[in-house]
Amino acid sequence: MHLDDTIVAISSAAGHGRRGIIRLSGPAAWELALTLLSPRPTDLLPRRWIDADLAWERIGIGLLLFRTPASFTGQDMAELHVPGIPVLLQRLTAELRRCGARSAAPGEFSYRACELGKIDISRAEGINAVIHAQSEQEFSAASALRCGELYRWTERQSAELAELLALVEAGIDFTDEHDVGAVTADEYSRRIDALRWHLEELQIHSRRWHPTDHQPLVVLAGAPNAGKSSLFNALLGHQRAIVSPVAGTTRDSLAAPLRTPSGVVTLVDSAGYEDDSTHLRASMNQMRAGTMQRADVVILVSETGDDFPPAASEPQIICVKSKADISDGSAGLAVSSVTGVGMGELLSRIGHCAFGKPAAVASRIFLNQRHMSELELADSALARAADTPHRVETEPELVAADLRAALDSIGRITGTISSDDILGLIFGRFCVGK
Repeated sequence: MHLDDTIVAISSAAGHGRRGIIRLSGPAAWELALTLLSPRPTDLLPRRWIDADLAWERIGIGLLLFRTPASFTGQDMAELHVPGIPVLLQRLTAELRRCGARSAAPGEFSYRACELGKIDISRAEGINAVIHAQSEQEFSAASALRCGELYRWTERQSAELAELLALVEAGIDFTDEHDVGAVTADEYSRRIDALRWHLEELQIHSRRWHPTDHQPLVVLAGAPNAGKSSLFNALLGHQRAIVSPVAGTTRDSLAAPLRTPSGVVTLVDSAGYEDDSTHLRASMNQMRAGTMQRADVVILVSETGDDFPPAASEPQIICVKSKADISDGSAGLAVSSVTGVGMGELLSRIGHCAFGKPAAVASRIFLNQRHMSELELADSALARAADTPHRVETEPELVAADLRAALDSIGRITGTISSDDILGLIFGRFCVGK
């Protein structure tokens, strides 16, 4: 990736929308953006909204200009805010490429910001984490990463480690100097313990990210006409399943993504329990049984709750008494697809069963596998350094090597110490235009 090129990309979400954004970064960003406009604006103030018209379509657009170094990438930047019509956005980017811009590679805007010192690697990864967040908890934890919470943590721990390392090395290099005191074994032990405590606390109060294509499967099950399809529609917020007072209306399983406070699950509306008196009913029962075997969470739906089986006490089974607006049964969670009673609590329970109970959102930072690997390496190095506190007096060189290894691992989290391979791996997973 050459920083001297001017790059361009569509930076808004794919598809139609009220507004689309085209972003440029590089030495010619301003000049290239202005080639699309007629008449050419004269009052070019950075970080100010400029109303303009396209040269050939007479479509009103907005222009934002940013002057180096006061921009996201640290270079001159321009943003064109135009109607969110995919064909128009593609035509404008093609024209900008014809005039000399180069299509941005995935993550190249964030890469430039990182290379030019505007953000560190962990904050760049936070941008990607925010884009791919699937729940409120993930979004909050990813935002903490993007806003520099992990960077500030590493800065504090790196400063403490560097100071301790300096004291240990002072004991090696300046033993003959009366005004230079080496760290004592007791002080060394106290400071190592504090460093390890902070490292453990970060890992406990964090949100892990494990990329996976699997969404937890949540199945609605129950007798015919128990209210499963109505509940299915109410949870989704729109009409997806056919609802009828005639029992057995649902003959096949319907599936749709459902967003819970803890993440996105696949919600399935299955056919009701029936006897095997016909081939069709036997096939329906077989299909439902197969779906329930794959389910991560089962929601047993009943009008009164009187027919809940004993297995309903298992943690991955949620007992729901439907039609709370017309039924007064006491068993299970009372919900109503008509009035909305209990729907919020049901969504929370689904998320809890599918993803586990969320910790306090405010105390979490988003950590990916790269962060966790470096933290584990740092902890291993500190564990060696803490193994025998008196080694700081008898084998200070070996202790210093362990402290240096821990410092290097923590530094790699934010890119203080990194390699081109690590950078390429990180930014290659980004979206184009980010």
